[in-house]
Amino acid sequence: LNNGEESMYCASADWMPRNFFRRVEVAFPILDPELRQRIREEAFDLYLQDNILSWQLSADGSYQRNRCAEGEQPLSAQDTLMQRLGEDGTSMRQLSASPTLH
Repeated sequence: LNNGEESMYCASADWMPRNFFRRVEVAFPILDPELRQRIREEAFDLYLQDNILSWQLSADGSYQRNRCAEGEQPLSAQDTLMQRLGEDGTSMRQLSASPTLH
């Protein structure tokens, strides 16, 4: 919270030296409260449940890969989001379509 106000930014999660020195990284604020809620529910919460492709940062700075516990249903956040967007990618194309410039 920022002086009692929630702030949320979206940016690349791939913060590696090669990206800082050879690319332009952009972070931008999410100003709409409804959109922040949607991102929190549809993305953040899902990624925190990922037990296939996620890693956990330890206090010593090392990373351990999260593993699916015995009896636990495997969950890949990336696969789940792609399924939500549609198997054929139609929804993804609609999201990425840009208006024609005149």
